[in-house]
Amino acid sequence: MKNATPDFATIGDMATFAVRIRLIKDPDRLAHAPCSSVGSWGDLQIWVSGINLCESSIITGQGMRRLEHVRWYLAPFFRWIVKNWSALLHEYRLPGNLPNLDSRRRWARGFYLSALQLHGDDEQFQVWQEWALRHSIRAASEGGLFPDIFFQRTGDDIEISWGDRVLLGAESVDFLVEPGGAHASVQSVASVLDDVLSWFLKQPELAQFPWYAQLRELVAKRNKEDAETKLAWFLDSSDRPGRLYSLLHKGDSAVSKWTQDHLHDQVLAPMVPAVAMFGALSPEISEEAAATLIGILMSSETDQEEPRELLRLTENIPAWGAASPYDDGYMLAREILEQVEPDPEETFTDVDNIVQSLNVKTIIEHLGAEGPRGVAIAGPNYAPTIVVNKDSGFNVDRGTRFTIAHELCHILFDRNKAKSIVHPSTPWAHPAVEQRANAFAAMFLMPPWRTNIDRNAVDLAREVTQLADDLKVSKGALVHHLANIGEISGEQRDALLAR
Repeated sequence: MKNATPDFATIGDMATFAVRIRLIKDPDRLAHAPCSSVGSWGDLQIWVSGINLCESSIITGQGMRRLEHVRWYLAPFFRWIVKNWSALLHEYRLPGNLPNLDSRRRWARGFYLSALQLHGDDEQFQVWQEWALRHSIRAASEGGLFPDIFFQRTGDDIEISWGDRVLLGAESVDFLVEPGGAHASVQSVASVLDDVLSWFLKQPELAQFPWYAQLRELVAKRNKEDAETKLAWFLDSSDRPGRLYSLLHKGDSAVSKWTQDHLHDQVLAPMVPAVAMFGALSPEISEEAAATLIGILMSSETDQEEPRELLRLTENIPAWGAASPYDDGYMLAREILEQVEPDPEETFTDVDNIVQSLNVKTIIEHLGAEGPRGVAIAGPNYAPTIVVNKDSGFNVDRGTRFTIAHELCHILFDRNKAKSIVHPSTPWAHPAVEQRANAFAAMFLMPPWRTNIDRNAVDLAREVTQLADDLKVSKGALVHHLANIGEISGEQRDALLAR
């Protein structure tokens, strides 16, 4: 007897990103199906890094049942993809009110849940709710039970983060996947979503339903969206060009040409360096600072090969893949210090001399209080450069040394040898990347062989002050670091900070 249930169509690579889908007969014989979805009853699986994110258990009258797919109307899922295409694949910025970076690894979903817990009952959460409607698959369910999956543009990748979160009225269903996240290239995610959309629209039995023509109209409208709209989402989190878009195009005519060359691309990737830089800048950055950054980027262009001293240390180690970005940063800093430290017996890490020995240029520049803390520039066709913002609150007193070490981490580990990096360190940069660079800078400037301290000293505050002077770091940074590496207790840290 022929099996009445069709096989899944598999689109993409389940080891990275794939969608498995099939249409099946509606058990209600279409009698109770909503007009906007009638006839699209089916099964859906979303695979990321070899994990089926749609696997669940459900409690029924006959006991617990395990499902390997979501079974619901599929038309809403495809409407959501098409309506949010440009934002889903290009919007880089998370909404404001982010919690302070700490040692925990954070995905976009985690930030959303933190904002929900902190601001769920007030107006401040509205921007997060609107953001989630563009980036969370649950916004596509229209009454069904979909897994808790978020898509977020990060550089030229899409970060996919997931976990189980009980919905009101759905306490009997548990998605079995442990919270986690992974990256896939923007091109691969876009290709899979577009191909599965094409598969859906080619199913002949769907053409008879009224929503089908409307979905095709949405697809036609999406196909007409030009690069300007996609770039506006990347730079200004809007479907219309905003301040950063205006500043970038005003300062760099090459970006306008690049935009025209990619006018009708379904997805913009890879982003050119100037665009990548502006994507993480503050919308309030001054026109003068924006022009200065573009000028520095242009002046860094070169036809010379990258310095061998730098290339031998450069390795692409994605920060998002570390169980703890802080532990990863600590480990990498110690490994690099062992190779570049000119004098281990010196009382402080001579970061200026080390950077100079690697042929990395340092520029101290006025970029305004709203400008980035620092900028890392390196890669083919660019002379390796670290820009320090003299006006940033991070760079007062001895903070400049910390920023230089922080940007060195980006140059060494946040790219591969064949790819350029133009990374500004701001609240809009990828959290894991910034967490790791902070940890790298702390360990680079304050390695264990230079931070021995008598935690039982009669006057611990004086001991810390003297050690901060010896290391040429701020007392606050030292106190936090000593607690992180176990040299002082949490109670001692709090007492010292209170003073």
